[in-house]
Amino acid sequence: MWKKNNVFLILLLVVNFCFSQNKKVADTIYVYEEVIVRDTIYIEKPLFKNPIDKVIVTPEQKGVKSQIILVQNNQKTTLTVDSLQIKKKKPFTDFRWESNSKFFVGVNYNSLFKEFGSKNQNVLGVGIFIKKTLFHPNFSIGIGLEILLSPTNLTVNDSISSSFLDGFFFTDTKNPKLFESLSTRGFQIQLPVQLYWKIQKFTPAIGVFVNRSSYSANFINYAGDIGTTNNETERFNAKSYYFGYLFELNYAIYKKWSISLTYTFGSTNTIEFTRNNDSFAVDKKITQRLFGTSILYRF
Repeated sequence: MWKKNNVFLILLLVVNFCFSQNKKVADTIYVYEEVIVRDTIYIEKPLFKNPIDKVIVTPEQKGVKSQIILVQNNQKTTLTVDSLQIKKKKPFTDFRWESNSKFFVGVNYNSLFKEFGSKNQNVLGVGIFIKKTLFHPNFSIGIGLEILLSPTNLTVNDSISSSFLDGFFFTDTKNPKLFESLSTRGFQIQLPVQLYWKIQKFTPAIGVFVNRSSYSANFINYAGDIGTTNNETERFNAKSYYFGYLFELNYAIYKKWSISLTYTFGSTNTIEFTRNNDSFAVDKKITQRLFGTSILYRF
């Protein structure tokens, strides 16, 4: 009995050992790749390389979207659009007013004083003017009022030169006056009208002006006969009206401040002398050129 049990036990161990030696089947691993679209890239290509002859836009109707018909080389291409907006360029309507002041320093070349050996005179001036923008934001027109003064006084007389004032002149009351001297200390009032065109920081300008120049002159009044000793010297006010043109170039240096270079040329054909109710005029073409620089401030 014991032998049978031992034999059965040995057989059971052998069978168990045989089954334990079978290889196990390995598990299957699957790897998946996930693709994520990060962005969309659009490539634009020109619709036409050659110029388009005509563009026709049809209005949007009920159930029919707007269309753009392109005509090129007698061929039509129709494009349907969901929404169509046509923007028209608005006309310029910002007609601004601008006020400015200026301080001027320059040199005046006057043919009147050249005949007496005085070639030029220094000039100081102040002025105000207003500008108005028209038609275009860079285009404007302006009008101003300037006061110019010659601070140095040089008295010129006819004894050292021969000028057109040499000799006798008869006033409106038929009184003879003999020229003696002329003062170069002058006072001028100038009214310019200018056109401006702004180019970044530069603003060139052209214009015309009228200028009233005032001086003083001495004449000998013959109270009696010519050659008598009871004659006296009388001071007459001399004035002339100059008409001319000007060029100006402004440069903006800081916010409302700018500097400018100016050239003016004017001429007159008459110089008038007045004293109380006595006056006379001398016909003579006189030219005046003015070079200078200004500092301007915009209000």
